[in-house]
Amino acid sequence: MKVYIMVRDGFPYGMAATNRVICYAKGLIANGIPCEVIVVRRTEVYGKPILNLHAQGSYQNIPFRYIGGHTQRSKSRFCRVISDWLDVFRIWKFCQTETESSDVILNYLREDRLNWFILNAAHRNKVKVIRELCEYPYGGKRECSDKTLKRIFKKFDGFIVISEALKKVAEKYKSEKARIIKVPILVNESRFEEGTEKVDVGVPYLFHAGTLTEYKDAVISTLKAFIIAVNEIKIPVKYLLAGPVSPHKKEIEGLLYEHKIENRVIFLGNLKPSEVIKYQKGAFLTVVNKNDNIQNRYGFSTKLGEILWSGTPVITTTVGEANYYLKDGESAYIVEPHNPRLIAEKIIQAFSNPEESRKIAEAGKKIAQDSFNCLSQGKRLASFFSSFSF
Repeated sequence: MKVYIMVRDGFPYGMAATNRVICYAKGLIANGIPCEVIVVRRTEVYGKPILNLHAQGSYQNIPFRYIGGHTQRSKSRFCRVISDWLDVFRIWKFCQTETESSDVILNYLREDRLNWFILNAAHRNKVKVIRELCEYPYGGKRECSDKTLKRIFKKFDGFIVISEALKKVAEKYKSEKARIIKVPILVNESRFEEGTEKVDVGVPYLFHAGTLTEYKDAVISTLKAFIIAVNEIKIPVKYLLAGPVSPHKKEIEGLLYEHKIENRVIFLGNLKPSEVIKYQKGAFLTVVNKNDNIQNRYGFSTKLGEILWSGTPVITTTVGEANYYLKDGESAYIVEPHNPRLIAEKIIQAFSNPEESRKIAEAGKKIAQDSFNCLSQGKRLASFFSSFSF
């Protein structure tokens, strides 16, 4: 058998979704299951820096190819539409002519017209199709989700879910025969084997890498907590943030100016993955501030695994899947959501009790290594996929 992972995100360089696909593939290959990543359309936007130059190749021993033979999208909207539809046809042809009945397709496309094409083409060839769920389908848009999920989820042969909450969603809508496996956030340990280099900015610092939005990562609430904390912490401390320009840029600038801490908060812009690891290793503390919303209740923060693995103590909230793995005061600092004061108290506690913070970081790292290792989780995945080949 062979597993084909179908994605629409750039490969092999991209964001969290790309990293999770790499972890899936590495885990499967390490456990004896041949695997190939199929990118279903061009991903590189015209006029922007190109991350993925090659339409076919191998990355960390993972074979991949862009189905259309190119990575860059056209400047012309008309040409983009044509190339997208041609790629739909190519995917249909691929499912019909290049797969065998013992193969399995892992569908990592979220909601996409290709779901129907892949399901129909693959099932005609008696190929099983597995759906990956790492966030609530359609972002929780209730006006369309129930009807759509009832219709399409029954077509899938199995599901990989990232959380208990998403497992319940799959169980509600799947067919009677479909199987489910829960696979938590995954860490590619090879990213931490490149050396122990850390970033030193001269003072202890908090670090955040990712989207600088309030809905997903509560960036404004966290900055308010930092402002409260720095007024009580006796030593100098900074807050370093990496990621694209925040949609709340003006509000953030006003907040920093009002409290006269512009020199304490540093925006680093977009960093390479290797640079993120170096900053993360050097951080004294990280805050993963999850508000109570549908995305965070059903999801599982992918960056949390790498934060824990790096040996950095973390503050997070009672929202989401992380609470099945972490305990307050033992392996993390955990607070109720929507309360900057509570986060500030944990920041102060961490700086006031460095030995306690060190022990919490060590416990969190052990949990990450035991539970989020892509190779050990790959063994479970290999067994799951193998069950479909009979």
